[in-house]
Amino acid sequence: MSTARSAWLLGGVLWLGHAAQAQTQLQVCPATLAPTGAVQAEIVQPTGAALRAVVTPVGPVTAGCTALPLASGQHRVLALRPVAAPVARALAQGLSLSGPAVDGQLSISEVTPRAAASSAVAVPASLPLATELLPLLATRTFGAEARASVQTNDRGLLLRCAAGRQPAGAVLSSDRPLPQQHSALQLRSSGQGQFQLNSVDARDASREAGTPLGTVRATGLQRLTTQDHPLPGDARHRADWRHWTLACPAGTAQIQLHSVRLVVPSAHAAVPARATWVWQPTDWRDRPQAVLALAQRHHIRTLFVTVPLASGAVLAPTELQRFIRQARSAGLVVWAVDGDPRMVLPGEHASAAARASAYARYNQNAPSGARLAGVQFDVEPYLLPGYDLATEAWERHYTALVAALQAGAGGLPLEMVVPFWWGDKPALLDAVAMRVSGLTVMAYRTRTDEITRLAQPFLEWGMRQKKTVRIALEAGPVAPETLRHYAPQASGELWQLQVAGQDYLLLLADPAANPHGPAFRQMGSTLLSGSATTFHGQPHKLLEMLPALEAQFTTWPAFGGMALHEIQ
Repeated sequence: MSTARSAWLLGGVLWLGHAAQAQTQLQVCPATLAPTGAVQAEIVQPTGAALRAVVTPVGPVTAGCTALPLASGQHRVLALRPVAAPVARALAQGLSLSGPAVDGQLSISEVTPRAAASSAVAVPASLPLATELLPLLATRTFGAEARASVQTNDRGLLLRCAAGRQPAGAVLSSDRPLPQQHSALQLRSSGQGQFQLNSVDARDASREAGTPLGTVRATGLQRLTTQDHPLPGDARHRADWRHWTLACPAGTAQIQLHSVRLVVPSAHAAVPARATWVWQPTDWRDRPQAVLALAQRHHIRTLFVTVPLASGAVLAPTELQRFIRQARSAGLVVWAVDGDPRMVLPGEHASAAARASAYARYNQNAPSGARLAGVQFDVEPYLLPGYDLATEAWERHYTALVAALQAGAGGLPLEMVVPFWWGDKPALLDAVAMRVSGLTVMAYRTRTDEITRLAQPFLEWGMRQKKTVRIALEAGPVAPETLRHYAPQASGELWQLQVAGQDYLLLLADPAANPHGPAFRQMGSTLLSGSATTFHGQPHKLLEMLPALEAQFTTWPAFGGMALHEIQ
């Protein structure tokens, strides 16, 4: 299970520090014809065919390959990275490279154009939970007599009301709807006076009406109060929400809004059980009591276990039946977990479906108390070198794979593991919705607000599609990464060039002028530890955070529980 979006190239690109010949060339070949080379990059195409780009000494071009001479000077080539055409077109202002660095040499795993890095981060379709909303809300006054005025200041939003009989006040609105869950509007305020708070949807707005949420009492200019106002439970109201209004009293008053947030109401349903993975079959087969003790220690009730297959069948059905019975006696359910990035290739769909069928046949032959609860597939196509070069094609293959897996599973519940950034791919998620019982989302972050932000689009998807969504957190080791920033220069350590219609970045040991295109000079470097991604070494922080996250996520009917990866 990958822990970062950028990991896919680590198996497809080789880096080293050997000096190239005085003259070098870049050859691009079908992988089966490619010459050997110290620095090379492989591209798996959606057809399943592979290309290989190799830096070699200048000489005869290998049959079937296309070559580009690099330079006449002696340049030590450290890394080679293919980039998608849209990314290549966006590099003019500079870029950042990230990836693990070994002995000071960077293994390029992600390329981010400066324009993309400086642009606003994509936000969920609805207003986020546990996040300050004032910067996201447009404000204006309403009413006659010009008796209401609003202004922003360093403390938030100030509403002043003059005395008068006509309705007046402030409107707080956004073009994003409310989240599809039970939530409350939390206001932290100070001031003097009593204000009526209303929630307005499209129907209310057409009738110049609103749904009362309660009275906001400001009891002192220096006294800060916090009040939670539950929002209407009607799903239509949440979808059609337009704004909140804060109505002035008849007399002179003012209120300073220090904070406006959506929070989880204090009352919520029972918390779904937690889950974890058992990747080594020897763990559940030879040390079942240790596995069950770990589950009991962390309140885990679902286990995803690796089940070896051979000749289209479960390899050790008797041992699996025994373990499932033991787990059930301890109050746990067991799923099989499977998956490989190459399953997404069209030529691999049939064999992947056959694996799903093997689990289904096991259940058909097993007693009712010893059956699998379902099968989970962890297929991460972005780990294949070349995924970013033809994303849409790979996503079509992924959708077809899920359909094949569902057919192979024969009614056995099917769950897919997906990365958090697929929250920006609603069409892909909707395309697989009818094939799966649910998703497990790798929301691998360690801050509550980030986990919430990443989980929300999937929980909303689960609400729409009536599917279960588990939210997974990482507790295993994650290697630190180096982030380097590059700016365009006449000469630099990074070259951009094109061979056979494909764009590449070439990383050199020393700056030089690029005879084939732009050059970029390194301007800075930052070490990114894994502490933002994993709780490794600090499991107590994960366990302390879980109750609050579970209380928050439980307000979503789609929430299927937290999944803890590599918890010990």
